[in-house]
Amino acid sequence: MILIISNNNERTTTEVIKWLSVMNKNFIRVHEDEVFDIRVEKKRIFIESKRNKFFLDDITSVWYRRGGLRFRHFEYKNISVNEHMKEVQHWLYDYVTKIFRI
Repeated sequence: MILIISNNNERTTTEVIKWLSVMNKNFIRVHEDEVFDIRVEKKRIFIESKRNKFFLDDITSVWYRRGGLRFRHFEYKNISVNEHMKEVQHWLYDYVTKIFRI
């Protein structure tokens, strides 16, 4: 599956998507305003927003047009736990973006 990262209403991306649809290619378009959660499901990394959801290993290629991926940051009441989890979340987000090479 192709992951397309683009701004909202970006005309060139829309044209490419029309072409991909004609060619029966599977794709997901991610918009700049989407915020994703990351979790593990069936021992696979699963990424979900209100608009899109997919397993990390289902993505075979990425077209980065514009925009970016944003992830939800969780806050914890305990200061020590919060600081530790900030670091853990950072490394998880870093891993995902490195897999996509963006």
